[in-house]
Amino acid sequence: MNTIEVRPVRPEDEAAWDEVAKSSDDAWLTHSWIWNVAIEEGVMSGKGRRLVVVRDGRLVGIVPQHLHAYRRGPFVRRVLYSNYWAGGGTALVNDVVGEARAECFAAARRATLEQARRDGADKLMLFLPPLARHNLNGKQEANRALADGFVDRSSSALVVRLAGRTKKEIWEAMEGRGRTKARKAERAGVCVAAAPVAEALDPLYALHLETCSRTGATPDPREYFEATLATGHFHVFLAYLDGKPIGALMLALYGGRALFDVAASSQDALRLGANNLLIWRALEWLVDAGAEAFELGVLPVAGQPVSRKLASIAWHHRSFGGEEVPAYRGELVFRRGRELVFGLARQVLARAGRSESETL
Repeated sequence: MNTIEVRPVRPEDEAAWDEVAKSSDDAWLTHSWIWNVAIEEGVMSGKGRRLVVVRDGRLVGIVPQHLHAYRRGPFVRRVLYSNYWAGGGTALVNDVVGEARAECFAAARRATLEQARRDGADKLMLFLPPLARHNLNGKQEANRALADGFVDRSSSALVVRLAGRTKKEIWEAMEGRGRTKARKAERAGVCVAAAPVAEALDPLYALHLETCSRTGATPDPREYFEATLATGHFHVFLAYLDGKPIGALMLALYGGRALFDVAASSQDALRLGANNLLIWRALEWLVDAGAEAFELGVLPVAGQPVSRKLASIAWHHRSFGGEEVPAYRGELVFRRGRELVFGLARQVLARAGRSESETL
């Protein structure tokens, strides 16, 4: 008889954890050990609540999750995220299939609910990575973690398929407006180059601060950029005009799949179309690197409040000829009255353009 144990992660689990993160069709970079320790628990200050699934003595699954507490006057709201910054959810090794897979997912879900109750969580938030291979390949298994009781908050993500395509084919599949702006930047003398990590941080962050000052967005902490670049999975491209950086793009590449993470630009970059040239050069670089797909971000949900900034970014990214894939997201609410109040507050802030994520 098979035995399944779900327990808290231990330091000695690191190698086995990362083997699942690298090989599982449920997982991507945001399942990796370094992401969860350095970003989710380090930069984002989440309290680690990670679990592992052990079947017949073998570690076969990982459950990245973190507890966040928000104080509003006398009230404390606790949310268990998997993950807070990007996709999480249970990931299993690919050779656990059929009934065994269903049993492991069910055991992980029971353990997560028990953890949420022990922590007094108001809500469980689950985000699954669009770049997981089950999702990219359209498999029904892609959203198994959302089964049984979750309220579906899913949307879609924009993905440019790269495998088996030439640069010429990708270029020709772009919308005319995207190609026109990239050519405009070239004619103006804008040059784009991949920047060594040691030299990328200062110009990237300076441009990030400039962008946020112009748009009114809240800048990410410098620690986020330091930590992500230190993982070895993030790459920065800089756009130069007359030797001066005017634009930047940072992407993550893991297991052959890439994610657009941050773009930043000066007013000159916007005027000259440098952002389009940055993305195009990144696409060329990814083709040369043998990447399979490039995710350009999650799209706004039709009919839902969205800031003008996010709507503008989505419109811009659509010009690169991607296709929509599911971006699965769900929530399990334990204290409905409190969540109703916080939900109304988030809608008001979103309409005002003051909130772009789950911060209440």
